[in-house]
Amino acid sequence: MIKHKKILVEFYAKKNFGDDMFVRIIADRYPNTDFYIFGRTKYIDPFKDIENVHLLRDTILIRLIRKICKKLSGRDYIYRKRALRSDLVLRVGGSIFPEPKKNLLTQYFKNESNKISDSPKIVILGSNFGPYKSQIFLDFWRKEFKKCSYVTVRDKASYALFDDIKKVHYAPDILLGINSYLTNKKIVKKKKEKYVAISVVSKAHNKNERQDFVKKIVDLIRYYNDQNIGVVLMSFCEDEGDMDLIKEIQNASRKEVKVLNYQGNVDEVLNCIQNAEYVIGSRFHSIIMALAMRVPCYPISYSNKTENLLHDIHFDGNFSKITEFSDKTLLEIDKNRVKKYICDVTKDEVASESHFRFTDDFLR
Repeated sequence: MIKHKKILVEFYAKKNFGDDMFVRIIADRYPNTDFYIFGRTKYIDPFKDIENVHLLRDTILIRLIRKICKKLSGRDYIYRKRALRSDLVLRVGGSIFPEPKKNLLTQYFKNESNKISDSPKIVILGSNFGPYKSQIFLDFWRKEFKKCSYVTVRDKASYALFDDIKKVHYAPDILLGINSYLTNKKIVKKKKEKYVAISVVSKAHNKNERQDFVKKIVDLIRYYNDQNIGVVLMSFCEDEGDMDLIKEIQNASRKEVKVLNYQGNVDEVLNCIQNAEYVIGSRFHSIIMALAMRVPCYPISYSNKTENLLHDIHFDGNFSKITEFSDKTLLEIDKNRVKKYICDVTKDEVASESHFRFTDDFLR
């Protein structure tokens, strides 16, 4: 009997579509590897039907033990035990290196350094770096990345900070390679109805920006309805407030609008984007999905990670920062749909495979 390698996967377990898809793609790529994920039951239960993904539920008791251990010794012994039982610790995610507040830095550095020293091998895949302000934060991760077996970043701006470190590599976002996953899962394009998918993001707004954003989305709903084009409002992470924002849009619209709330229903989200006529995307991975699936899209940037992506892939269509979105005309926002503009990411799809150079050698 062949003994499968055991991989402990650390990711943002909050039912966030993009982060959940990272785990699914990796589990699908290595079917003969046992992956162990940890988090609260409500967040990791959607993975329970994947044969090679095993759930380590962080119960109230386990969370309490972890908290006490950290307070008494500064170490997370539950994490350490799980890591040492694994052949590899895989840390996967997008924005997983934001700099915390200054008063939290010392404890942050201790926690992160302990995690890496407690790991048998550690691989970090698919992130961007920052946002960060201090040189000490950058220097800390330059030191820690050198201890890792393999590190990949998903934008050239992040790579420029570490390009002298041999273990750090650049590759476009992991989910640009979604088409191989779609083929394996037999998710196909089926044109039935004409609609625009709009992905919202709640966390990026102040009060005034939020009101302006809601008003502009309501205007877009009316604009498309007047052309007999439906609208689907998409929440990629309810925990971060996307559904709350959608409810505000529904109330302001006073029209019945279709809503798709991600709750682990991956295929439904993928089908919705793949069959849309147009994607207006605030969430980073709604843009990535549209690009990979060759669906015209209008990106709305709420952080540098989106602008870095668009720069890296030479996106020539219309887009806007979230702070400028409400000032754009409906025709400007709709232009990429009318012109059927699709950015060619064929080379980026191929290049995204580079994220898996180390794991392909280690696991296959």
